[in-house]
Order: sequence, then structure tokens, then C-alpha cells
Amino acid sequence: MSLNLSITQLLDNLERRIAFHRDQTAMHARQTEHHREQQALHEAELDKVVQHYESLKALMGAVKDLALALPPGLSFPEGDSDLGPKPKISKLAYRVIQGKPDGETFGLASVTAEINSRFRDRLKKPADRRTVSAALRRLCQRHSIQLVQEGRASHEAVYTKGIRVAG
Repeated sequence: MSLNLSITQLLDNLERRIAFHRDQTAMHARQTEHHREQQALHEAELDKVVQHYESLKALMGAVKDLALALPPGLSFPEGDSDLGPKPKISKLAYRVIQGKPDGETFGLASVTAEINSRFRDRLKKPADRRTVSAALRRLCQRHSIQLVQEGRASHEAVYTKGIRVAG
């Protein structure tokens, strides 16, 4: 800035700066007030949502206990109580396969039939072959079972549990 400014120019410059800073101070005061209102609004809403969340969580715990309780006289087959009242087909397929000895071969039809006979009381509707087939493919991908013979249009895939012997 040049020192050749007149007093009038300096005063005008300072007046503009004073006006600017007053406007900024007022604007930030309004924003602060608005932010306090918004904070209070969100705190109240947070309290309400947390209260509903805790109530629902407590209720769901009670409902879960009630839903999983067996009626008098009904019991799960020995060794299958950990599956729950409505198990997924993939868990049932895995349970069926766990019961097979290592090296025994099995296919989609035998696993599906065993699921439908062994767990018929727990199934809403009989297990279908497509769902069981998907479960067997996933078990094979996870190396829980091994593919012995790939399936074709007229032949189902053959699997085995345990280590596959080359032959």
C-alpha cells in the first residue's frame, strides 16, 4: 500500500473494513443461533430414537426367547437342537453330510431325500433340488466336500466327504 493516500481515503478504507467485519460478526451470530437450534433439535430426536431402539431391542429379545421355546412335548431330534426351529437348507445339507463316513459318495437326490425325511417337521415345505444343489456347490467350493464326478444333463454330480482318493 502506498503512503501517498490521503486521510479521507484511509478513513473510507477503514469504514469499509468496519462494515465488512460487522456484517460478518452478525452473520456468524445468526449461524451460531441456528446451529444451537439444530443441535437441540437433533439431540431431542436422538434421545427419542435411542429410547425406541432400546425398547425394540428388549422386546425382540423376549420375542426371540418365546419363538425359540418349544411347545410342551415337542423336542428336536438328538444332536440337531443347535439348528433352531427353522434352519436353512444349507445347514441341513451340511448336517446330513457330516453324518456320512469319509469316502462314501453321494449325490443331490440322496441328500435332498434325507433332508426331507429327517427334517420334515422343521421344514415349511420340502427342500427342492435346486436349493440343495446350490448348497452342495458352495460346500464343494469351501472344500468341505469334494467333487468326484461332474454332473451332466442326464447324470447328477457325485460328491464325497473327506479326502478324495485318486483312482
